[in-house]
Amino acid sequence: MRTPATNFRSILLLLLAALLLPQAAGAQKLKERMAQRYAEVFDYPRMAAVYEDIVTSGKGDVSDMRRLALAYKRMGEWGKAEQTYTRIMGTGSASPQDMWDYAEVLRNNGKYEEAMEWYANYA
Repeated sequence: MRTPATNFRSILLLLLAALLLPQAAGAQKLKERMAQRYAEVFDYPRMAAVYEDIVTSGKGDVSDMRRLALAYKRMGEWGKAEQTYTRIMGTGSASPQDMWDYAEVLRNNGKYEEAMEWYANYA
């Protein structure tokens, strides 16, 4: 049997959740805006740090992984870019441009046969 105290606790928990959830979504948007600003001024290390945080928190999507891979490429971090593109390819949401970029990263890392396979997938 639900007592008034139990009902009060339930309502209080629902209100608290309703207040905190929008803040979490707002924090995500803030991080994305920060990363975009870093990209605009070519500050790729900071851009990568923000997107690493977003992606590793599990809140990122494929577009966030793409931006992270771009930052790694611009910094010359080809190994990290390859790992990120490998994750993108594993999502099933890879675009033809992702395939091309992955092939380019593989070629840059000296993995020519794998790169040729991805160039063929692109074509």
